Amino acid sequence: MFGNTTVYTSGFTVGDAIIIYHPSTQAWITAVDNGGVASAAPWTAGTIDIEMYKKITAIHGNTITIESPITNHLDLSLSQSFIYKVDKSTMKSLIGVEDLRIDIQNWINELDDEDHAW
Repeated sequence: MFGNTTVYTSGFTVGDAIIIYHPSTQAWITAVDNGGVASAAPWTAGTIDIEMYKKITAIHGNTITIESPITNHLDLSLSQSFIYKVDKSTMKSLIGVEDLRIDIQNWINELDDEDHAW
């Protein structure tokens, strides 16, 4: 099962690399409060699609088990998600990042601000 929808598992095997694709429909954007940031422009349908790379670890009937949790709620009434196989030979791997630094600046008094980026 995938949310409230049956997953047709024919063609999938344990070990397959898959993408779980969740389109950003207007219904889904409305449900997540247009992005949830009052000072930012609301999200637009089709621009915040979610793609999650996963690996199949088990298949039982029409249930696919994946290697790690899905961190977004995929509600069929808001958007139809899809699963498709990917060709791992075309994907880059063993990539590292060096000397990465992230600075977050708050535009109000930083010492008193408890509403900063967490």
